[in-house]
Amino acid sequence: MPTLTSLYQNVRSRVERAEWRVTGLVYAILQFIAFFFVLVATPIDMFRTRKEFSVLHSTMCYTLWGFKYDCYSTRYSTSYETMWAACPNRIRRFRAAQAFAVISIFVYGTAFVLGLVALCCCACLRWVCLALNVAGIATLCIVWASMVVTFNKYEGPRCLPMKEITTLGAGFALLVVAWCLDIINIALLLLPFEATLSLGSAKEESSTRSGEEEVKEAAGEPDSSAAHTPRRPRGGAGGADRSERGSGCR
Repeated sequence: MPTLTSLYQNVRSRVERAEWRVTGLVYAILQFIAFFFVLVATPIDMFRTRKEFSVLHSTMCYTLWGFKYDCYSTRYSTSYETMWAACPNRIRRFRAAQAFAVISIFVYGTAFVLGLVALCCCACLRWVCLALNVAGIATLCIVWASMVVTFNKYEGPRCLPMKEITTLGAGFALLVVAWCLDIINIALLLLPFEATLSLGSAKEESSTRSGEEEVKEAAGEPDSSAAHTPRRPRGGAGGADRSERGSGCR
C-alpha cells in the first residue's frame, strides 16, 4: 500500500515536470530570440547619421567597431582611435562595450543551450540558466548604457553628443529588446519555483491533517462530537416509573 508521503512526492514531481515543460519551452524560444538579437546587433549600427549630415545620399553610421560611410558595406571607413583621438574617454567606453558585447553573445548562447538541455532531461539546470540570465542583464546593460552616455554626453568641443548629428540605430534597438527578453526569462525561471512552493505547502497541510486522523482512529480515541452527547438511562422511562413506585410503597 502506498503511503501518503509517497503519493504526495509522486504527484509533486509530476506537477513540477509539467510546469517546467511549458515554462522551459517558452524560455528556450525567448532565449534564442534574445541570443539572435545580440548576435545580429553587435556588428551593425549603434548610431545612424541624420539625413541632413549624409554625404552623396549614402547612410553613414557608427558601429561598436568603427565608422562606415556606407552603413550597408562590410568595410569600416575609419577607426575610432583616429576619429576620436581627442576623446579618450569615449574610446575607452567603446572598447568596454566591445568586450561586453562579445561576452554577452557567449552568455546568451550558453543560456539557450542549457535551457534546451534542461527542457529535455535535467530541469535542475534552470538555476544555472537563471544565473546566466542575471549575468547577461549586467553585461548587456553595460553595452547599451555606454551607447546612451555617448549619445547624450558632452565631452568637449571636439566630442559633441552624438544626438546632434545622429539617431539611435537598429543595433541599439535590438540590444535593448534582447535585454528586456532577458528580464522576462528571469521571471519565467522563478515562476515554477514559486508555484511548486505554494502547491507543496497546501499538500503538506492536507497530508498532515489526514495523518492525524489516521493516528486517532488507530489509537481508538472517540470522536469529539460523540464524547459530548448525553447518554440515556438503560431502563428508559419504564425504569424511572418503577423507581418511583418502589419509593411510594416504602
